Amino acid sequence: MKAEDKKLIYNLLKTADAYECGYTRDKFAGEPEFTDDTENPVVEPVESRSQATLPSLQANLPQKNTEKIDLDLTKMSATMIYSTIFDMLVMAEDYIDKNIKVKGWFETYTDPQTAELYYAVVVPDATACCQQGLEFVWLGEHSYPADFPDTGADITVTGVYKLIENNGITYNYLEASKVEF
Repeated sequence: MKAEDKKLIYNLLKTADAYECGYTRDKFAGEPEFTDDTENPVVEPVESRSQATLPSLQANLPQKNTEKIDLDLTKMSATMIYSTIFDMLVMAEDYIDKNIKVKGWFETYTDPQTAELYYAVVVPDATACCQQGLEFVWLGEHSYPADFPDTGADITVTGVYKLIENNGITYNYLEASKVEF
C-alpha cells in the first residue's frame, strides 16, 4: 500500500474517532510517518504539527506543480469522496497546497450581504441524502455565466487546496487550474 493511501485512511479514522468521542484521543495525538509497503513495513512517529498555525504552514510550502495530482477523488467511491471532503474541512492543514481533482455537479452561491458570487463542485454521499461542496476559484479570465456550465451540470475541477482567513474565520477553496464540463 502506498504511504499516501495509509495516511488518508489514518486521517479518516482519526477524524471519525474525534467526531464520535468529541475530542482527539491519546492514540491519535502524534502524527505518524507512513512509508510505502516493502518487505518489512516501517511506521515511525514524528512530531505533531498541531501547535503550528495554518498561515505559518502555508508560508513555508514551496509553489505547487499543478500537473501532478496529489489526491484524485474521481477514482474513489462516493462514500470515500464524501468522507475525504469532510476530512479536508476538519483536518485542513493536511491538504494545504495539494493538487486535488474532484468530480461532482456545479453550483453557485451569491452572498446576500455582499452580492459576491461563489462557485462550487458538489459531491453527494453514497445514498445521495447528504452533500459536501468545495468552493473553487478558476484561475484566468473567465466570466459567469458565459464560461461556466449550467448549475447542476457535471463538472470536474482540478486545483490546489488553499486556505484564507477573513475576519478571523478560515475558509478553504480550490484554486482551479482546470475545469472540465
